[in-house]
Amino acid sequence: MSPSARARSRSCSSTATLERRAISGLVQIGAAGGGKIEAEAMSGSISITVPASCHPHVRAKSLTHKPDVTVPAGHDFEIVAKTLSGGITVRST
Repeated sequence: MSPSARARSRSCSSTATLERRAISGLVQIGAAGGGKIEAEAMSGSISITVPASCHPHVRAKSLTHKPDVTVPAGHDFEIVAKTLSGGITVRST
C-alpha cells in the first residue's frame, strides 16, 4: 500500500455508522470521513459531502432521478443513499 493510500485510509476509516432518514424534505450530511453512511428519504433529496481525500464505495438509488456522484470510487468507507422521489448528490469538499 502506498503512503498516500495509508494516510487516506487512516483519515477516512471508522467503525461508526451514521443513519439519517426523512419522510419529506432534504437529508443533508457533511461527513468528516469514515464509517458507514446510510441516508433514506421517501419524498425528498439527499446531499452528502465527504473530504476530498476520501474515496468511498457509493450505492445510490432514486426512482425518479439519476444519482449525481462525483467522488472518486474506492473502499475507504460505504455510502448507501435511497430515495423514492428526489435527487441524490454525493460530492467531495
